Amino acid sequence: MTTDNPLLRRYRAIYLAESCIRNVTFEALCLDEAKRLAAGWGFGLEGEVTEESHRPKGNTVAPEAFDVASACRIMGDISRTTLYRLLLRGKLERLPATRKVLVTRRSIERFCSQAA
Repeated sequence: MTTDNPLLRRYRAIYLAESCIRNVTFEALCLDEAKRLAAGWGFGLEGEVTEESHRPKGNTVAPEAFDVASACRIMGDISRTTLYRLLLRGKLERLPATRKVLVTRRSIERFCSQAA
């Protein structure tokens, strides 16, 4: 899908709506404008969309767990320290038996629905 204005670039962001994680694609002139728009809307900016990353790959279901950076971004750009505190207090859950910290999607959605 092409835009009418060749100067616009496509960006992907992630946000929470009704305690569910959602994705959105929008257009902006530059990265700075995309950052301002995402911050104003309360979205976590994931980055610029390339043609390959924009095409659906058959499985468009959101992952069941997110790494620390993605989880922080989804939860409104909270700090890593805050995320780790929530994990230690049991407010968020991580996948067991993994070396990498992966926060479960269900625990993020549950936490955000309780906070709302």
